Amino acid sequence: LGPLPGDPESVSLRVIEPFVEFSKTIVTAPLDAGDTLVYEIVARNSTTGTDAVAAFDIHVLDDLDADFGAGVIASTTVTWDPTFAPGAVVTDNTAGNSVALDIDRLDPGEFVIITVTSVLADDVPAGLRLLNTATLTDTSLPGTNGTLINPTGSSTPGAPGTAQGERTGEDGPGPGDQVLNNYF
Repeated sequence: LGPLPGDPESVSLRVIEPFVEFSKTIVTAPLDAGDTLVYEIVARNSTTGTDAVAAFDIHVLDDLDADFGAGVIASTTVTWDPTFAPGAVVTDNTAGNSVALDIDRLDPGEFVIITVTSVLADDVPAGLRLLNTATLTDTSLPGTNGTLINPTGSSTPGAPGTAQGERTGEDGPGPGDQVLNNYF
C-alpha cells in the first residue's frame, strides 16, 4: 500500500556546486629597482567524490595596486601550464598593470598554474611596499545560461546572478547573508 492522497511525503535534494580555490605565491621577489618579480596564481577545482562537478567561466583578475603606478612595472608577461587541465581553454586578456585571464572550464581535480613575470622600473623608490590582491569568480553552468547539453538537460531562464539564473558567487537579491546567489 502506497501513500494515501493528502499524506505528506518527503524528498531529499542535494545541491551540487563546484568549489574553485585559488592561491597566489611569490616565486622570485624583487630586491631593487629593475629587478624581476615572478609569482604564480593557481586556480583549482577542488570538488571531489561522486557529486563533483565542473566549474565554468572562471575569471582571474589581478590588478596591481595603485602604488605600482605608471613606470613602476616596466613589463608583464603571463603564461599558464595546461598539463593539469588539458581540456581547458585559457584566454589571456592581460593589459597594462591588469592581469586578466578567462578559463572556460575546470573539471573536478583540475587546476591551472598562471605565472606572472613583471619587471620593476629602474626608478622605483627604495623601500616601496607593493601590495595587490587577486580575485577569482566562476559559475556553475557553461555559457550565459547553461546549455541544453548538460547532465540535467536544462538551462536557466534568468540572467546570471539573478534568482532565476545561474549562480555566479556575486551578491544577488536577498536579505543579509541569506543572499540567494552566494556560494558561501
